[in-house]
Amino acid sequence: MSEFQSPERLEKIKSLANSILQYVEECEQGTQTVDPKSRQQHRNISDVCRELQSYAAPPRHWVIGVACSYTQSMALSLIVEMGLQKHVSNTKVPTRLEDLVSRTNYSREIIKTALRQCIEYQIFEEPAPERYRHNENSRTLLDDDYAAWVHFRYFNIRILELQVSHTKSYEIYASVDEGMLAGAYLSRSIATNGYQLAEDPGKRAFGMAFGTSRSLYEYYDKEDRDRGLRFGKGMAASTETAIYGDLPVDLISSFEKLKKNATVVDVGGGRGQNSIRLAKQFRDMKFVVQDRYNDSDTAEWSRLPDGLRDRVKWQVHDFCTPQPVEGADVYLVSQVLMDHPPSVCHEILTHIVEAMAPGRSILLISDCISPTGDEGNMALTTNTLNLHMFAILGRAFWTKKEWQEMFTSVSPLLKIQKLEMLDGRAIFELIKEA
Repeated sequence: MSEFQSPERLEKIKSLANSILQYVEECEQGTQTVDPKSRQQHRNISDVCRELQSYAAPPRHWVIGVACSYTQSMALSLIVEMGLQKHVSNTKVPTRLEDLVSRTNYSREIIKTALRQCIEYQIFEEPAPERYRHNENSRTLLDDDYAAWVHFRYFNIRILELQVSHTKSYEIYASVDEGMLAGAYLSRSIATNGYQLAEDPGKRAFGMAFGTSRSLYEYYDKEDRDRGLRFGKGMAASTETAIYGDLPVDLISSFEKLKKNATVVDVGGGRGQNSIRLAKQFRDMKFVVQDRYNDSDTAEWSRLPDGLRDRVKWQVHDFCTPQPVEGADVYLVSQVLMDHPPSVCHEILTHIVEAMAPGRSILLISDCISPTGDEGNMALTTNTLNLHMFAILGRAFWTKKEWQEMFTSVSPLLKIQKLEMLDGRAIFELIKEA
């Protein structure tokens, strides 16, 4: 028996392995379905696989591996920055390293090392030495929006690969550029602010990393529009691929109960991916996608199928100004409030509530929440996102009590009709009482 594998650790490994085998059997029997309960089971088995990794490695190796996990983000950052995903073969015939060098004129060692790091986490394949091709994971990078999301967001990578009856499940969460650079300054920012999150944008990790006294969105608007455009593309990908969790609003709020030709206002809806997804499902509804910058609304509209073009419209609107659509059936605020300080959230909600029809309009908020007591725990992905918010925005997710206090401060008439929570995600359904 190896020195670090005590009988207790071996027994734990055996128990975890049995859990994986049980999951495989359930998949083979076809009892796994696509619903919130099934997605919870997928997350559970992912956690089991990660725990199994920790027990299979010597403790010192495991801890140092976690400490060096930023190198995974570095490798992905290099690949996306150099556009290597567009040069690697998407067929069974791999691309030679020499060909990648000649096509890009980039450093041979940088290309090789970045690809090797990703391959260790099942992103790309190397069927023969210095021969590379795409796999199911790396093909996600061929989507420009998703690549933009990867280039911006998380600062942890987690890969789970399970093959069960021809079914593979992969989860990839990565951060590069803004996330990785700001994350490097997080401990310094918190330490110099009395171990509290800094309210001053210049003292936040993002401000220290990028040498700016502006908040994230002000920085995008005033100093770096290119990064801002990339952020917009990344947000579109996050909606399309459900990166923001397993609580889609249409599973929680019964859209079927709305009258025909109901109008849904997608506040801060960006490129409209959420509205487009819902419009495909609910064919009698109309959607108004509002965002401060809708420079691409014509392009987005032109890509819609004929059946959607007359039901999805874009509108330039700053949500910190009065809501121009009054009395809509639904006001959808999806993953918006998490990005702003309480004062701005109060202003956004106030303008919406003032436009709501008492007793009829529904306010749907999809966001993150910090569970307390017996409300459960955050999933790893949500916890990762919370750390990311510390670094990028200098704020943390609110508890249920803090959410309720915000709603009451906006209007005593704003009441929660339904609340669903899962792993740090929340859907609030609210009405304005008459």
